[in-house]
Amino acid sequence: MVKKSLRTNATYRAEMTRRQENEDIPMSPFLNLPLDMVEQFPIDYMHQACLGVMKKLITEWVRGDRKVRMSAGQINEVTQWLLSLQGKEVIPSCFAQKPRNLYTVVLKGILADQLYEHFMAFSVALGLLLCPTLAVDHNSCCKELMTYFVGETK
Repeated sequence: MVKKSLRTNATYRAEMTRRQENEDIPMSPFLNLPLDMVEQFPIDYMHQACLGVMKKLITEWVRGDRKVRMSAGQINEVTQWLLSLQGKEVIPSCFAQKPRNLYTVVLKGILADQLYEHFMAFSVALGLLLCPTLAVDHNSCCKELMTYFVGETK
């Protein structure tokens, strides 16, 4: 895996300017403010964890190296299981989008044990960190789980 350098305010602004020019995307009004676009904006859970790390994990499980990739049969099994939940009361009403394909991951017994353990470290840590009380009470455990998760990510 290629190691990338950390994003800076300058590199972020340059990328946004390039994208605006080449892809005709609207310019963010935040770019006009004297803000550090990297350091002064909070990291949000949805974009970093759900659309960042989880998207990467699912992509690896579906299209990655043979050591981590699920078979077509396994993908179909997960997909069918998730589709069977639609219309049932098992999905909380606060979910804006119901599961389809691999949006919600139900992988115990499908992913190899080592991959499932790796995923669970991330999942448990996030679950604890999303609850203010649990995050405080179990901060050291979350740190250990995330350190393990990052250390085992290849």
